[in-house]
Amino acid sequence: MKQTKFIMQTGLFDYIIAFVIILNTLFLGIQANYQATHLTEETPSWLRGIEISFAAVFAAEFAMRLLIHRSKFFLHQDRWWNCFDAIVILLQLLEEGMLLLRMLKVTSDSGIDSSGALSLRVLRVFRLVRIIRIIRVLHLVQELRSLIVSIFSSSRALMWTLLLLFLLIYSLSVCFTQRVADFFLHNSPQDSPELERYFGNLFKTMLSLYLAISGGLGWEVLSDCLEKLSIPWVLLLGFYIGFTILALFNLCTGVFVESASATVKQDKDLTLLKSVQSLFGNHDGSSSKISWEEFESKMQSTDMQMFFKSIELDSEEAHGIFSLIDVDGCGAISSDDLLHGLLLLRGSAKAVNLAILMREQFSFSQRWREHAQSVELSLNKLVGLMEKSGVVVEQSSQGR
Repeated sequence: MKQTKFIMQTGLFDYIIAFVIILNTLFLGIQANYQATHLTEETPSWLRGIEISFAAVFAAEFAMRLLIHRSKFFLHQDRWWNCFDAIVILLQLLEEGMLLLRMLKVTSDSGIDSSGALSLRVLRVFRLVRIIRIIRVLHLVQELRSLIVSIFSSSRALMWTLLLLFLLIYSLSVCFTQRVADFFLHNSPQDSPELERYFGNLFKTMLSLYLAISGGLGWEVLSDCLEKLSIPWVLLLGFYIGFTILALFNLCTGVFVESASATVKQDKDLTLLKSVQSLFGNHDGSSSKISWEEFESKMQSTDMQMFFKSIELDSEEAHGIFSLIDVDGCGAISSDDLLHGLLLLRGSAKAVNLAILMREQFSFSQRWREHAQSVELSLNKLVGLMEKSGVVVEQSSQGR
């Protein structure tokens, strides 16, 4: 058990599995190309052997992860990917089992060969779902992961952009279609076949306007058609093309770039934070004490150097930074407090940091004044008592 856990926690294991997933994806392409070329459902023995090997590797990898994590396998942050892997492996094993039964002619003897063949075809269609597993490989390559995260983060802005573009095209299409319909009331469509082809109904008009801005159709073709109506309609088409390409598309590109940049930066910070947490053994969310000696030894790692660089701190000032975070001066800090303190020291001071500092300074000054007044009052009382004591002593000495 300990050896299995050690093997799985090494980065080499993840890279090996990722390489096998890539090979399996390429193998699926070879299988599809073979069936398309030979037009047969029969698979040669060498392809069957490779497919069985992939199934065995993925089943063994899944069993190892399930053995290590046990009930937490379907509960931690990767639970949805684990459920997906379980379904894919189950379908793959089911397909291999049905193929084995078919080879042994069990289904043909029972008289349900046709239904078994249909089920096998359905399972082969679901085989394509295995290609999605290649997405899990992307987290090992930071650049690919950043691209995918940027695409998903920009999906909301993309939907609103498409909606805005649809409303623009729809509004103009209604105008163009209505004008063309009025034109055909007094003229035969056979006299203007291109006008009827591109603006004959609302759908054709919307498709033509979309093709004009997406490169599928030269907009000079549409302008030649609209010249039969009048020049203002050609100018309206030119305004639509110019506004869409020069204004709308550039504005949307800026929104996408800004959203993608913020998302990539956040994803890199989160990845570095997780790597630093793993350095201090904080895998399960527990907080352990970290001494200066341990912190100094961890500073030699590449992950810590990159983390300090990302939060704009100088690694040469590690001792001073550790002392700032160690408020009580005990020489040990919990991992949560350390990471939180490092993130607070990130970059230059903000307005809120200055406001908090001014508030704390004002509160400290007020408490100091109250304390000084209390000390002064106590000293005055003490002086008064001493003066009275001196008078009493002097009177007693005179009485003697």
